Amino acid sequence: MPRKIIIAEDDENVREALQDFLSEIIEDCKISTASNGRELVDKVRNEDYDLIITDYQMPLLDGLEAVRQIRKFDKIIPIIVQSGMPVEKLVLEAGASEYIDKLNFGKLSERIKFYLD
Repeated sequence: MPRKIIIAEDDENVREALQDFLSEIIEDCKISTASNGRELVDKVRNEDYDLIITDYQMPLLDGLEAVRQIRKFDKIIPIIVQSGMPVEKLVLEAGASEYIDKLNFGKLSERIKFYLD
């Protein structure tokens, strides 16, 4: 059965880079996307995913608030928050599983494999 991952990222170029990266490191994977935090919360509420990768800064609802809202109805799904800012403490307190510097593909690969194996 394919792994289902959702990427929430408002920058189209970064979103595409993440999709390409995931396609390379995970053989059987269905990737969904959201371009803002509100869309992410709605999709996660209505469909099961194995992993969430979200940006910290997004329109309509930022990654921090999206994590808080998702944790109200799903305490288990792994959530990786990426940011170029030092917000690790904030995202972990909100309920994220991990904080990773944005586009740190080495660390991201390591953590994805941890959560999906």
